[in-house]
Amino acid sequence: MPSDIPRPIDPVAVVAAEEQMLTPRNEKRMLKVWHTAFPDAKADVTNRLTECDQVLTEVTFHGTHTGPLAGAMGITPPTGKRVDLSMAIVNWFRNGKIQRERAYFDLAGLMQQLGIASTRSWR
Repeated sequence: MPSDIPRPIDPVAVVAAEEQMLTPRNEKRMLKVWHTAFPDAKADVTNRLTECDQVLTEVTFHGTHTGPLAGAMGITPPTGKRVDLSMAIVNWFRNGKIQRERAYFDLAGLMQQLGIASTRSWR
């Protein structure tokens, strides 16, 4: 982890439906999962809002699924498909350090882009 990123204290992260402690070790593990699945990944910050001790960062993630993607439902083998995924990340700070983080993204949309979920709408 780069030294310019504040170290967390008593943090909790929610990514999709998974909640886990936001420690440098868990953050590295999460990044490794995504980097393994999308080694050419790039994230563009599209918006950032700050209010008191909270920061909301909107990001567009781009990458090609060329490695296995580990998730709560198991391993998704590489599909070779390119994805574009919008995410919102909320960080809470105390004394200049991240205390809590929540990341929100459209998991069903990601699965559709990878071709492993139906694109039909329910009406």
